[in-house]
Amino acid sequence: IEMGQLQEESKNMKRMFGRMTTAFVTAVENKSIYTKGHSVRVASFARRLAELAGKNEDEIDKVYFAALLHDVGMVGMPDNTMDIDEDSEEGKEILKQKQLVGNEILSSITEYPYLKESAYYRNEHFDGTGSPEGLKGNKIPEIARIIAVCDAFDTMSSKNGSRDGLPYQTV
Repeated sequence: IEMGQLQEESKNMKRMFGRMTTAFVTAVENKSIYTKGHSVRVASFARRLAELAGKNEDEIDKVYFAALLHDVGMVGMPDNTMDIDEDSEEGKEILKQKQLVGNEILSSITEYPYLKESAYYRNEHFDGTGSPEGLKGNKIPEIARIIAVCDAFDTMSSKNGSRDGLPYQTV
């Protein structure tokens, strides 16, 4: 009976965490009309990629929630930040600030350190040219690499302020 109660309590906590995370993400995405649904799409892609990679259910959940919160640093950024070109010098600087803010916000969730780590390192590039630390290859945490691929896919395939989404074959 006690084991059943503990399992039920664990399910309830997981459900509550999921709802709170989704509510927080909704607040972040309300900063721009072009980002509505972005984090949920990235998290869905990341979940599917983790499944295809043969991850177990716990690992898949970690990937999903980390991807859902990958843009949490937007909370501390000016409202027009989501519409800035991330390849410009101004965009690169804002991106670094977003990573630092996200790292700070998620560092308080000490039970799940992968959330902070994934949001912080998701803009690293496999060739070492990314930010914030220029990590290369397998030195980039795996969850951050999964999120980076899914984020890039969604960004390229979705409409933004300056262009329509690219065709699937091009992406």
